[in-house]
Amino acid sequence: MSQYVLPKEKVIKNYKISKPNASNSDGYYSIETTHFFTGKDILFIMAALAVTVVSIVWLTATRAQVTGANQQIQSAEYQTKRLETEKKNLQQEINDLSSYNRVMEFAKDNGFKLNEENIRNVANEPS
Repeated sequence: MSQYVLPKEKVIKNYKISKPNASNSDGYYSIETTHFFTGKDILFIMAALAVTVVSIVWLTATRAQVTGANQQIQSAEYQTKRLETEKKNLQQEINDLSSYNRVMEFAKDNGFKLNEENIRNVANEPS
């Protein structure tokens, strides 16, 4: 039990009053509380609980945001890989369609004549 020293006028009836404190002869009485926690202790515990609850909520919200951001990153990476694959496939198709043998075969099938002066070699560089 805790002991407090209060002026005689402020002693509350709910407390056990003992004799005046021997070290204090100014009319102060020593009282013992009958409660395990004082008001200050309860306020401190409530404040600590409030800080804990707010911290948990904040951490949960932050974790949810991080998870959402990770999902967006994974989606973007997947789309990037898919587009890179599509680009490679289209580049291969361009190379196949523009090959010298295919062009010559097309010209022969459609009755075009080969004129070497009008043929230019153009390099097909990937961008």
